[in-house]
Amino acid sequence: GKTRRRKRLVSILRATRHVNWGVAAALEMGFFEKYGFEANHQTNSSGSTAVAAQMLAAQRIHLVTTNIDPLIAAMTQGSDKVRVLGASTRVPDWVLVASPDITSVEDVKGKRIGFSSLVANDRLFVSQYLNEHGIGDDEWEAIQAGRTPEKLAAIENGSTVAGLLGEPSATVAAQGGFNVMARMSDLGPVPATIYAVSADWAAENNNGTRVRDALVAAHAWLADPANKEEATAIMIANSRIDQAVADEVWDHYFGDKGIFSMDLAVDQASLNEHIDLLREFGGIEKDIEAEAILLDPVIGGSRQ
Repeated sequence: GKTRRRKRLVSILRATRHVNWGVAAALEMGFFEKYGFEANHQTNSSGSTAVAAQMLAAQRIHLVTTNIDPLIAAMTQGSDKVRVLGASTRVPDWVLVASPDITSVEDVKGKRIGFSSLVANDRLFVSQYLNEHGIGDDEWEAIQAGRTPEKLAAIENGSTVAGLLGEPSATVAAQGGFNVMARMSDLGPVPATIYAVSADWAAENNNGTRVRDALVAAHAWLADPANKEEATAIMIANSRIDQAVADEVWDHYFGDKGIFSMDLAVDQASLNEHIDLLREFGGIEKDIEAEAILLDPVIGGSRQ
């Protein structure tokens, strides 16, 4: 009879945000298994990208979905064993949400806006958005409020008037009466949320190419309207949200906005522009080019 091919292990660090929908679908629907992996996973309860980068470098995990800015910072500080496999989202999925009494961009003047970090990409994106609408950085105050749940709590208790929230919290807040001021997806093709891998692991046994193909297959499955009910059920189970919220987020990700990437491609020119902005904001100290961050396409990278 046929010799059964041994499946390779892929260890995954995951979170409950909807940008992890690709990993969740690949686990639930067997795409990792289809491409020759035995998958195990753990939850990143701390939400720390620095911890994720350290675990990747040590090959304690092989794959993580994460924000790109802290990963870039980690790589400038010596994490040379980590690479960007591809983009989970084609454009940023964050939403600028404000308290009900903030009804226009002008209303943030003299007010506080909460961020996960004062040098993170959420501050960079909001600054860029406000600048485009004639509001200078000296006309509002940035404070460190924490991750999305803490940023929402700060708006609720009046410590801040707005914050950049991830999904599904942004949709939950909007359905609860908070104002959606802007969607960062309108800023264009910035690979804000990415899949990162251990570079050494990706180079072995065709792992990089196979895990990329598994994720591309998962994204295609998620985007098929015929699978919407099953797809939203996966995230309801992962994020403890109701059907109305899951349906709306699916529409943002896979409908007209097309937030999710279908091929995981990362545009190097856009990424280099983003790195320049990040340097201006003090998010990184050393120069680094997109090419140094992205996994080589020969072993599965999705650079353009």
